Amino acid sequence: METSISFLESRLSAIPMPARQLYLLASSLLLGRSRDDSFIVAYAAALSDLDAADKADRGYVQIMGTCMEAFSLVSATRRGGHMALQAKS
Repeated sequence: METSISFLESRLSAIPMPARQLYLLASSLLLGRSRDDSFIVAYAAALSDLDAADKADRGYVQIMGTCMEAFSLVSATRRGGHMALQAKS
């Protein structure tokens, strides 16, 4: 998991503190003990895309929501479901 968090930290380095710290904390809670590197890479990409799409200042609740949205989009895509496509419509 430490490698995963290091990867996330580098991927999210453009996000200023303390928001980046909250993204990392929420992500570590959502990812748990995941060892699936490809899932973590996809999650980090989705998370940074979602963050870039909304440039408004985010509070704690919005950051948590963004992390959960990224996690659910990647999970749905991994399950082969079409929820990720519907969520973007």
